[in-house]
Amino acid sequence: MAETTQDNRTTPPTLALWRRLTSKPGGRRLFSTAIALRVPYFATVLPTVRELAPGKCEVSAPKWFGVHNHIKTFHAIATCNLAEIAMGMLAE
Repeated sequence: MAETTQDNRTTPPTLALWRRLTSKPGGRRLFSTAIALRVPYFATVLPTVRELAPGKCEVSAPKWFGVHNHIKTFHAIATCNLAEIAMGMLAE
């Protein structure tokens, strides 16, 4: 169920979950894992949600062979996946 703010706007469920989990140890990792489980395709980049607030979402991925292309740089599609994760949460 969505939370309600002081000015009677409803807090999106993803933001409410972020706020609940990040106040606890390991909550950020748990939230990021939950996102990857909800949309399994995102798990291919091992995303970590670093910050989530109204109008702002920061997502990162570790450098590992699974996100590198043939010239050993971060693959463009991996970058697109991170952007899609962030925009999906912001559009909610």
